[in-house]
Amino acid sequence: SAGTQLRIGDSLASGEDALNWPLTTGAFIETSAGGRSEVRIGSMALHIDGGTALEFADLDDARIRLRLHRGSIVIVLRNPEHAAETTLETPEGSLRFETPGSYRADVAGGTTAFSAYRGRALIETVGLTLQAGERIVLLGGADRRHLFGQAASDAFRQWSLAREPGPAPGQHVSPEMTGQEALDRHGTWQETAEYGTAWFPQYVPAGWAPYSMGRWVWVPPWGWTWVDQAPWGFAPFHYGRWAAIGGRWAWLPGAYLAKITAHADDRKSKEAFAAIGELRKLIDSQSLGHRWV
Repeated sequence: SAGTQLRIGDSLASGEDALNWPLTTGAFIETSAGGRSEVRIGSMALHIDGGTALEFADLDDARIRLRLHRGSIVIVLRNPEHAAETTLETPEGSLRFETPGSYRADVAGGTTAFSAYRGRALIETVGLTLQAGERIVLLGGADRRHLFGQAASDAFRQWSLAREPGPAPGQHVSPEMTGQEALDRHGTWQETAEYGTAWFPQYVPAGWAPYSMGRWVWVPPWGWTWVDQAPWGFAPFHYGRWAAIGGRWAWLPGAYLAKITAHADDRKSKEAFAAIGELRKLIDSQSLGHRWV
């Protein structure tokens, strides 16, 4: 929405200008009272309600640490590794996720409320386990008082539920490739004689070519980064490569190999990308247990 702002250091993007904008440690997202937004980190989704201030305190190879200053967010975790490496901090307490699931936090008026729609989490500051269907309200203060209830259900919950990630994709790409959910909606997969599996975008203007509709922006720590304006324009510009096939441009993701096991020295490279409002905020991720060639 027009009232949403994304800030990373001295870089500032507002409204639809933030489509596919990269995120990193220190990124700060604020939504206006009427604005809602979404962030993707691989298969993980963050749904952000209006009037919310959310900070990415850490976003690197080792962990994701979110800090909710005010407002409401829903976190949808599908991958056990994402659950184990993600924490959510609020002024009244922090949440550590023990299993994949769907979780919510509301910060307002000196209180924090945590809800679990699916899964199990630990509220570390008070040592309470949050189970599916529950809501625990932290009232603040030195005595750490809290209340129990049912998981929050309102218009924001329904908006979030409608945007939860769907089934994992086929074997063309990894389920942890950020932006993969947009590919099937905006293009077709075809087998080609020269390149193998290729993805062809649909509904592009005549004469369209990659890197023709968007802009280069300076984003620390990466420097100049291409930000495409297409709603599907994250994955094809941050993975694989483009090729001209039969007079059309096609994206080649490369061969996807799923490992049976993940070794202790495997690492996950992470790069975050954003969109605002009804558009996607996309976060680039490769997960343990998968590799690309």
